[in-house]
Amino acid sequence: MKRLLICAVIFLPLFGYIFFPTVPVIKKEELRISSVKQGELKIEVSGYGKLRSRDQRVISSDDKAIVEKVYFYPGDRVEADTVIVAMSNPELVRKVDQASFELAKHKASMEEKKLQDQYTLLEQEQTIHNLRNQIQLEKLNHAAQLELHKKNIVSDIDFERTTLKLSDLEKQLETSIGRLAFLKNLHAKQIELQQKIEDQLQLNYDTAKQMLDKMQVTAGIAGILQELTVDIGSSVSAGEKIALVGSDSDLVVRLKVPQFNADKIKLGMPGRIQTLAGKVDTVVKRIDPTVVDGKVNIEMALVGQHVPGLRPELTVDGSIEIDTIKNALYIELPESVRANSEQSLLKVLNDTGQWQKLRFGMQSDSLIEIKGGAAVGDRFVLSSLANYSDSGSLKLE
Repeated sequence: MKRLLICAVIFLPLFGYIFFPTVPVIKKEELRISSVKQGELKIEVSGYGKLRSRDQRVISSDDKAIVEKVYFYPGDRVEADTVIVAMSNPELVRKVDQASFELAKHKASMEEKKLQDQYTLLEQEQTIHNLRNQIQLEKLNHAAQLELHKKNIVSDIDFERTTLKLSDLEKQLETSIGRLAFLKNLHAKQIELQQKIEDQLQLNYDTAKQMLDKMQVTAGIAGILQELTVDIGSSVSAGEKIALVGSDSDLVVRLKVPQFNADKIKLGMPGRIQTLAGKVDTVVKRIDPTVVDGKVNIEMALVGQHVPGLRPELTVDGSIEIDTIKNALYIELPESVRANSEQSLLKVLNDTGQWQKLRFGMQSDSLIEIKGGAAVGDRFVLSSLANYSDSGSLKLE
């Protein structure tokens, strides 16, 4: 009898477990539970990225220099004439001084020559004036002697001498007038040549001065200083990048999306980004053909009114609407469920849960279409219950 009691104590619980197994119990507050809904389902592809400036300016050094001051840093807003960095180059200062001296020296020499030429022309004009006066007097003398010669009062030799003198004065006048014209032309050619030399010296000075002025590095365009590659005391080589400035008035979004979703995206598809200032509508403008780390860059243009606070390099979350399903059954995306698959979810029936096979369709970022196995209002557990997949049902508390 005693042995019979011992056997009953041992085998009765085992018999009950085999024929009446215990139902696992899970607390509802530990689970994600959602209801099946019906309506318009927008299929969206989400990603993350940054705002980029369509208009960017890379600032580089035209000559070697030393950075003396830094006035602005990345993130600061600048205007086109804002000085970002001040640099120095003693050799450029020497070149400017030398070019300035050569230019001033040549200008002084030209002024001196112009005065000398003017004096020479005045002398020649005075000579012509004197010759004209002499000719006028000689003509009067010649006319008087002509009358006397007719009366044989003046000899032929004296009259001929007067005639020759008048002719000689007229020849001198003609030569002097020609010499005056020649001098004017000569002086003009010389001034033209000297002006070309001055223009070259001016260009040398302007070039040197421009190089020196560029030691005061300006933004060039209004926008946001995005990069600064130098600091006080840095040594900069010719052609070395100093800064990058991007306009904040013409921005685009470069969104990174998973490669397996990129094939569904087409040009012109609508989208939106989320910023601290609110949502901004976008439209797909370019799809990068390259894949980096499993991601594809999608470039989108901003649509509509400009939202305050947008700036280059601002990190944003965004989505692209690739399709819209009318009158669809859908539910929040369960864990470990993928689009266009058949999987079982735990259906909530009051305080119990039973496994139900569902056929899923297209997937959005947070929602997924249900093509079969559920009705509007059905409630399902979205949390992963892989450890309970062998249990026919679960008790929910």
